[in-house]
Amino acid sequence: MFVNNFEAGQSVRLVTGNDYKPFTDQSLPQGGMITAIVNQIFIKMGYIPEIEFLSLSRGYSLSSRGAVLGTFPYVKTPERLAEITNQYIQGR
Repeated sequence: MFVNNFEAGQSVRLVTGNDYKPFTDQSLPQGGMITAIVNQIFIKMGYIPEIEFLSLSRGYSLSSRGAVLGTFPYVKTPERLAEITNQYIQGR
């Protein structure tokens, strides 16, 4: 998951994609098993999650610009790890 800085207690916008059954898809109960898990984690942390289903490339773009709290699921790659690390260091 790719996450930006937001404060607990507020609504947060998260993005995931369709067509990744059984992990994420609007047609599945609770949006799929990963969507359900992510939703519950954010609720337990005190957030009010608002999960949108968009293309994963759109979610990644919105998250990298700080327009959404985070996007999921992604496979870990050296390129993504470097980008996430750089953004974390820069405070984005």
